[in-house]
Amino acid sequence: MSDDYPTEAELERIEKWDCIPEQAGHELMAFVQGIWYFAEWGWHRDGDDYYISTGGWSGDESIITALQQNSLFWSLRHRSTRAGGHYFICLCRHAFSHDLCDVCRGTGLLAAESQPVRESPSGD
Repeated sequence: MSDDYPTEAELERIEKWDCIPEQAGHELMAFVQGIWYFAEWGWHRDGDDYYISTGGWSGDESIITALQQNSLFWSLRHRSTRAGGHYFICLCRHAFSHDLCDVCRGTGLLAAESQPVRESPSGD
């Protein structure tokens, strides 16, 4: 990392990371966490689930772009994106069964965030 921004070499390493071995996804995420600027605030891991937030920091946004360029990783592991630079990545072995998660139902949202907005009885 150079001046709190990832280097071109680090971004290229993320883009080309081999994600086939089972543990490779966690190794990639450990590498990313090491160069993530807002890791103390915007990095939360719960087992195989990663909840990461860029905080709008352009360096972290560059890392997200590099992860997206790693098409195998992104297509298999990215579960959701929310406005404000919030991402949910699932590395569980049976990633597609994650939709059964009792907390987020595969959306990456907390229960309170996923409640539908209800209209008032008067229709206002």
